[in-house]
Amino acid sequence: MLLSAGSPAQHLKWVHDGSETSKCSVGNDGLEDGTETPPLARVSLQGPRKPFMSESTRRGSQHTKEGLLGMDCLSDSTGGPPDVCFDFDAYKERLKEIDTISGRVSACERLLEGSQPDNDQRWKVLSYLGEILYAQFTDDGQTEDLICASSRCREALSLRSRGSNDSERLISLHQLSIYTKKLFETQGSQTDLLDAIECTVEAESLATEIDHPYLTWFHKCVVRSEEPNPKDLDTPFTPRQRKTSYARDTAENRFSDAVSLAVAAHDLGLFPSAIQAYKTAFLLAERCIVSLFSPTLQHDFLSRQDVLALPSRAASCAIQAGQLEVAVELLEQGRGQIWARLRDYSHPLSELLTASEDLGTRFRELCVSLELLSMPGSGLFLNEEERSEYRKQKIGEWNELLKTIRDLDGFQGFLQPKTFGELRNAASDGPVIFINIDSSRSDAIIVRFTDAPCLVPLPQDLARIVPKLSKVVAHLKGRSLRPATTKGYGRSLTSVAQDLWKYICERVVAQLRALGIAEQSHIWWCPTNHLTALPIHAAGPYRDGEKNLLDLYVSSYTTSLLSLLRGQINKKDCQSDARRQVRLLAVGQSNDLPKVKQELAFIQEIFATAVRVLDGVDATQDTVERELIHYNIVHFACHGFVDVVRPFESYLALYLSRLSLTSLVDNGTIGSQQIAFIAACHSAAGETGTSADEVITLAAAFQTTGFQSVIGTLWEMSDVDGPPLANDFYRHLLPDGIDKSDCLRLDSGRALHLAVKAMRERNVPIERWSTFVHIGV
Repeated sequence: MLLSAGSPAQHLKWVHDGSETSKCSVGNDGLEDGTETPPLARVSLQGPRKPFMSESTRRGSQHTKEGLLGMDCLSDSTGGPPDVCFDFDAYKERLKEIDTISGRVSACERLLEGSQPDNDQRWKVLSYLGEILYAQFTDDGQTEDLICASSRCREALSLRSRGSNDSERLISLHQLSIYTKKLFETQGSQTDLLDAIECTVEAESLATEIDHPYLTWFHKCVVRSEEPNPKDLDTPFTPRQRKTSYARDTAENRFSDAVSLAVAAHDLGLFPSAIQAYKTAFLLAERCIVSLFSPTLQHDFLSRQDVLALPSRAASCAIQAGQLEVAVELLEQGRGQIWARLRDYSHPLSELLTASEDLGTRFRELCVSLELLSMPGSGLFLNEEERSEYRKQKIGEWNELLKTIRDLDGFQGFLQPKTFGELRNAASDGPVIFINIDSSRSDAIIVRFTDAPCLVPLPQDLARIVPKLSKVVAHLKGRSLRPATTKGYGRSLTSVAQDLWKYICERVVAQLRALGIAEQSHIWWCPTNHLTALPIHAAGPYRDGEKNLLDLYVSSYTTSLLSLLRGQINKKDCQSDARRQVRLLAVGQSNDLPKVKQELAFIQEIFATAVRVLDGVDATQDTVERELIHYNIVHFACHGFVDVVRPFESYLALYLSRLSLTSLVDNGTIGSQQIAFIAACHSAAGETGTSADEVITLAAAFQTTGFQSVIGTLWEMSDVDGPPLANDFYRHLLPDGIDKSDCLRLDSGRALHLAVKAMRERNVPIERWSTFVHIGV
């Protein structure tokens, strides 16, 4: 029978005296005094049952409430255990009347003696019991309580097989991952560590089905829809207890857990399990990012030290395991996450609408419906039961719609991370070289279009050397490049270039030659950490008779394989005659920079009628943003400023206005433009000392808005270099003149390479020519 609450005839007071049996004292209307009851404190999944209650539990026999449990639903009228059909949710409300954790533990153990193994209520009791035993462990530090919490949670998990009730299985997995992680930290057993990783991986895998990491608002919606009543949390032990409910635990907590599990397994040489944990940490990092709607907040999260170290550490683990393709996937997954979302890589709604207007419309409408879940005070739902039913319905629709979309040709990977097989296509125009620096090891990985990736081991102390080199370069960023102020910096920068050659590029070049990559081929560098601020393209021995990197290969950079791949796709999409016509927008501030007039004159001479010039008072923010969409090449000749504290406030200086990163990003994807030449100071320079793998630069922002190639500067450029560089660059870009130009045949990387080589041949100092970099296709 289903016991009702509040029946005076069943008012019992359970007293636990620490013996193998307990006595039941009776209230006014109850059973005879002295009824013997089964032991309250025993647990075992296999083998004989053993007493489990710690001394701290036994000490809990004295309560301010009436005995261990003063409530009506504990037993039936015969004095035996409660019926198997009791309502534990109602029962749990009465449990709150017990002031101590041990009292609640004893009450729940009593319930378990009478419920059947396959009973739904038994799962609830076991889950709750695990939580309060863990709470007791956090109070008293008794390992026995932690072992019991883990054991009860395992039993609960066994009642929820995958596919039967995944939402409840998810809760059990999450609880068990916390308990076994704490067991590993307490006792050092590798078995507990492996169990914790396994539970964490499966829990997040299940969560992905209803809480996709790429959906920027979905996780927050689900969590808010399941936020507990504040009264439920007002208990004596909750403030000291880690939340073990998946819905109530934060993604940040789960991320930190996954990282610590991964590092522990990595240090013990358990590479397969460590890789699983690292992948889960990446998934959770994305969950953290997508719940932060502001790019600035996302950047702040990515600047955390544990997040900064994650891609390199995970890649080094995969390299140690001999899984180079996995290492590339991990490096790629950990890089460029802000820009990936802003540029619509992971949520390609516009592409879906083009492929299927019906599915795209349904997807968009479902997104709006799900977003209603994040509005608890909106009055859209009559009660929480209605909200819960609405949530279940929409999640079901979401899963079905995803399956349908992924059946479309070309959408098999919709809202899913790219595999190495897909990513390697980014190397179709030339090899891409990842440089990974970690405290445990450093390596270069050469990604090729058709062959397997190739490993180039680098010196282990590179993690110590590179930060010192970046400090030398950092001094340049704060200095003017006028001749009177650059004395000594050329020698310093040459020394940096020589070290880059000695420790990195010489070894990579040797491997490229061994692989048959011919000289003057185009290669792409994908640096990590502090290397993103260093001029790798300028590396060389700088000795008579020996070639530097500039003499051997055409070097470009990419922030990720995915950004390079997207640029290649956009370039191939420029098939119509209108889009293939080359048109340039030139923006200058000759009132502040004397040489800009000559620079703009060279550009007008080369492009003739295919150029529009906005100079001085004509170059305002509103005008520039409005005109950008109509041109496939844009050239900026103005001041640029990097805000190292608030990188999204970095900007290009226009007439009485600013073109900031924020305004560029807010402007959205403005098309598939070809080239942005940003002849301004620091346009490709990122902030120092923070998110090294998530480089926030003006150049990156232009890529986000749709430009496939960006020319920028690592530090201040000299005004006198603007006119000759622009003249050489655009003449190499259009060797047959503007009349015979074709967007599909523009090679901006090689054009810049040749223009920079010309600067060097004119004996321009290294600190002036090495500032210019090419990013993208």
